[in-house]
Amino acid sequence: MRRLLVCLLWLLCQWTAQAAHAGLIAEKAYLRDAAGNASVESIAAGDFRAFEGNFQLLFETKPVWVRLKLQALPQADAGKLNTSGPQVVRVGPHALDHIELYESVAGKWVRQIAGDLHANTRNVCPDDYHCFVLNPDRAPTEPVYLRILTPGLASIDTDALQGLALMESVTSRVKTLTLSFTVALCLLSIGMFLTWNRRTPLFFIYCLFQASVIVFLATNTGMIERLLPMIQPETHNFLGQASLIARYFFMMLAGWVLLAYHQPSRIYSRLMQGMALNSAVSMTLLILGHVQTALLLNMLNFYCIPLVQIYGIFTARHLAGSRYILLAAYGINTLMLTIGTVYILGGIVDPKIHSAINTGGDWRLNGLFVGVVFFLIVLSEEKSRRADKDLEIEALRRGSEQARANEEKLNERSALIDMLTHELKNPLGTIQFSLATLKRALTGDADSLQRVQRIDVSVKRMDDLIEHVADSNKIERTGFIAQRERMPARELVQELLDEYPTLARFDVHIQEGTAFLADRKMLTLILDNLLSNAGKYSVPEVPITISVTLLPGAGTGNEAAPTDAGLTCFEVSNEVVQGHEPDESRLFERYYRHPGVQGQPGMGIGLSLVQSAAEKIGATVGYRRQGPRVFFNVRIPN
Repeated sequence: MRRLLVCLLWLLCQWTAQAAHAGLIAEKAYLRDAAGNASVESIAAGDFRAFEGNFQLLFETKPVWVRLKLQALPQADAGKLNTSGPQVVRVGPHALDHIELYESVAGKWVRQIAGDLHANTRNVCPDDYHCFVLNPDRAPTEPVYLRILTPGLASIDTDALQGLALMESVTSRVKTLTLSFTVALCLLSIGMFLTWNRRTPLFFIYCLFQASVIVFLATNTGMIERLLPMIQPETHNFLGQASLIARYFFMMLAGWVLLAYHQPSRIYSRLMQGMALNSAVSMTLLILGHVQTALLLNMLNFYCIPLVQIYGIFTARHLAGSRYILLAAYGINTLMLTIGTVYILGGIVDPKIHSAINTGGDWRLNGLFVGVVFFLIVLSEEKSRRADKDLEIEALRRGSEQARANEEKLNERSALIDMLTHELKNPLGTIQFSLATLKRALTGDADSLQRVQRIDVSVKRMDDLIEHVADSNKIERTGFIAQRERMPARELVQELLDEYPTLARFDVHIQEGTAFLADRKMLTLILDNLLSNAGKYSVPEVPITISVTLLPGAGTGNEAAPTDAGLTCFEVSNEVVQGHEPDESRLFERYYRHPGVQGQPGMGIGLSLVQSAAEKIGATVGYRRQGPRVFFNVRIPN
């Protein structure tokens, strides 16, 4: 890719302005035909305005007359050139629709017709210019008049040549056209190869752009006309104008797609959408036959593209090196447009500067210039992606090392917790056994028995705490493998409720035939913690509701969302004291407890255990509040 880019840059730098070829001396002047139907006799008496270089047509709707006063070269200069052969007036570019040449022969005006809508009139020049062979019997003192009518914007090149000068001019232009086509076809081939290998929208759009450049070259130099003579000239003309609109559209679209990856502002996106709509309107108007309006709207796009793209570059993020390449490219484009506008409006009159501007701003270079910028962007983006990939690999490596260190720390902590819970369980068991013995010995001493019972409650709380810590440690172990088994829902819920002294506090609703398919220990831990929370934090006189249902799914005959198919839902709800509603954002946070329930037993790790255990068995935990009641549900896949 780098070698290719170096070759393209060298080629772009080598494309210099063409020197003018010596020929007949032609004094040029122009006159606009305001009526649109003036005859050559009336025009000849008109007030022509002299000009040098090329004449600029700016979306003229009426004909423009150009007067050429031809004079022979001085004798000293003529001796250096082969001036034999007919005198030929060359007019370009090829895309001019109607050209009429008038010359005075034996006191009468003789007319010749050319233009890309008159395909069969070309008879001398083998390049793309329209050539008129002057009659040898014409009055040498009479000027030659050209009547030109064409839509859009055009820089009309007129010259009179003969002999060696004519041969050199034609040869030079044929070389230029050949090189232009060769470069354009090579750029398209490279783009197609890259598109085949990478298949990204940007490469695809570039290929479409380069294809439109080739079609524009072929139609506006008469190549399609020569290759496909059976196609009507009007069709050739339409293809050239349509390819121009397509070329600007794909140029705009390529910049849009590139910046879209880097999140430009919404205003930029709206502007690009407006220009895309303008291109669509231009093409529609062209199809409907409103050529001047279509080309004028398209030219508006051409002037807006660099300005809008520069705005988008400044608002985009993470462009890195591509930002400076794009700014330089669109900056050069803006400079060329500015100079070209001054030139078109007559602000530049030096013929040498004219020649340089015509070459530098020639549409034949656009495919090469855009290709160079495109491949520079591709190289910059690849470099940026490689740097990002290296950073990502480095971040993954560091993350892996950190994860390994965390895993070692977790294993150490887990081993320590296992040891502590084991060592604490033994003395607690001894204390509980001793307290049971004291209870039997102190049956007649009420005060002492009450103190022993308080100690017993504290020991049980400590034992519960140790169990919770041990359960949390087991859940967090990455090596846990769930042992799924089927358990009837009614049977499992009844086992859990048997541990509570007052079953009348629970309102149980279990759908007939429902069952849980999960790891028994984990599921028991989940349901037991939910019931324990409901018992501790509910209003005493309000029942706690328990429901177990099979959510509709495949095979049930009912309609259901795919995410609910084949799930057993356990839900427990209770009414909480006003002002003690939990903070939903911290509900499953470890050690979180509402300030209003700090006096009740517990450490705030129950719900975090529920969530962690649910993740281990593939279940989901949900929460909602409706008035004073809170609802917790666990959805277990069957």
